[in-house]
Amino acid sequence: KMTPLASFTGKWAELTHDERRDIKICTFLALAGAVSASLVALHGFNPFDEGFSLAKTWRAYLGEIPYRDFMMPYAPLYIQPYALIWELTEPTLLVYRVTWVVLRMAMMPIAYLAARHALTARWAIIPPIMMLLAPGPPHKSFVGFLLVLMTFTLVRLVQNPRPLRLFVVGAVFGLTMLVRRDIGGFGLIAVVVAIYTA
Repeated sequence: KMTPLASFTGKWAELTHDERRDIKICTFLALAGAVSASLVALHGFNPFDEGFSLAKTWRAYLGEIPYRDFMMPYAPLYIQPYALIWELTEPTLLVYRVTWVVLRMAMMPIAYLAARHALTARWAIIPPIMMLLAPGPPHKSFVGFLLVLMTFTLVRLVQNPRPLRLFVVGAVFGLTMLVRRDIGGFGLIAVVVAIYTA
């Protein structure tokens, strides 16, 4: 009977050079994303960006509804997922920050793979590296992440228009609108311009 290590080694050997390189890059980016998000604890509590998000999340966790019970400048997905996670775990700063460690781990390789569809590996790694180096708290990471997704799903659509790619663009831009209306709004303008000038 083949051991798990032997099975993994055999499957790894079957991969192409490009596939192995992409897996290594994605692994590196995931670890770098986790480390960068974890380092925020060294700076203590940020009463502005982080405090604002936690205050709104706390009100949603208590059952209040955005725009009816309290005002905020962003769309519902900016806070509702964290309120749900608090429901499933406990409402603490630690849970909030661990959530962002996990999200950053996922965002970095996804951003690379999104760019990889349109660029070579050496260029596709630039967007996630820029996300890693951009200043700001981890919970602002979704801004760069959504911009990368919007950009490269739109590029793929313009390169070769297909119904599925149009659906993916709509899903990504719709998700963005549910997080940040301003970013999603500018993105929708770019979609309209791209479609009518293609």
